[in-house]
Amino acid sequence: VGQEIGEHFVGGYVYYGKTQASTKDATFDDNFVRVGGDVSVKLRKAVVSGAVLYARDDNALGTGERRTFVGGFAESDLFVSDRAVVLFRVDAVHQQLPAVFDQSAALDSPLFRVNTVAVTPGFQFLIKPNVKVGVEYQVRQTRVEDRALAQLHLSF
Repeated sequence: VGQEIGEHFVGGYVYYGKTQASTKDATFDDNFVRVGGDVSVKLRKAVVSGAVLYARDDNALGTGERRTFVGGFAESDLFVSDRAVVLFRVDAVHQQLPAVFDQSAALDSPLFRVNTVAVTPGFQFLIKPNVKVGVEYQVRQTRVEDRALAQLHLSF
């Protein structure tokens, strides 16, 4: 459900379901729910937007354990001209347990952090109508090998 309010937007959703999954040893059911919302506010030369999500799975891994997490992002897009945009985004996820089967190995490993934060600055430029080039550089709180990601994209 969403609603435009002038040049602004606010929305929310609920998704409830049940799934059946199989591993090599067993088949199991999982009831899940996702609840979230998003907002976008247009200021003079900027658009500020964000989203938040709560998720719960009653048996996501087939172990009978309930898993939950909360995550979201906040982003600001600053229009420095009709063709150029500077963006800045912060993403974050918090979960009670690592999303792996072997928790004893995961609890001490930075590979399976339960709280993750990523910061992404970027720049986009509209070359001509419907042709955009952009670059983003993301710094993540994960393994040392994955701490930074640079991306160049071309959109039509």
